[in-house]
Amino acid sequence: MDCRPRCGQLQIGFVSVNAERDTLEIMRDYVDYFNPMIIGLTGALEQVTTMAKDR
Repeated sequence: MDCRPRCGQLQIGFVSVNAERDTLEIMRDYVDYFNPMIIGLTGALEQVTTMAKDR
C-alpha cells in the first residue's frame, strides 16, 4: 500500500507529560529538531491524562 499521496494529511504530535520541565520554548526547539511540522503539546498532568483518554 502506497500512502505517499496522503502524506500531506498526516499530522504528528509529541506530547510531554512534564510541563514543569518542558516549557513552550523547549518543546518548540525539540520538535523543530526533528521536523518543524510536528506539533508539540504539554499541559498539567490532568489535562494530558484527559487528552490521552479522549483519543
